Amino acid sequence: MGLPHGRLVYSYLDEDGGHRAVEAILAAGAPPEAIVCGSDVIAAGVLGALRAHGLDTPGDVAATGFDGMFPDTSLLGSLTTICQPRAAMSAAALARLVARIAGVGGPCADDIHPHRRRVRTSCGCAAPASAIRVSSTWSACPS
Repeated sequence: MGLPHGRLVYSYLDEDGGHRAVEAILAAGAPPEAIVCGSDVIAAGVLGALRAHGLDTPGDVAATGFDGMFPDTSLLGSLTTICQPRAAMSAAALARLVARIAGVGGPCADDIHPHRRRVRTSCGCAAPASAIRVSSTWSACPS
């Protein structure tokens, strides 16, 4: 299943990329029902651009991010996202690098790390009780 012309937009991995993506999407026609972003930083730009155009999230356009970079207590705490286990991924990458430097790295391999869906209000869904986490500490997405 493909997207209609003008609905797939590539952007830089920054807020400006998200803003430019919304400009391109809106220039191609009516606002979409949802925008799925490749990172939370892009989503931040998307949310700002939608707001600048008078569009409500999720009322007019739902939006999601990917990576879980922003903590629940940030201004983007309402962003629905997929949280990556950054600590585990970093540890695995460092271990592989150290092994390669030592000459025992072995062949190239893929590491699969579990992710977690963090449902918030930006997608227009009600967060299930099991997805709600209250914490007094800064934690974007614990591993």
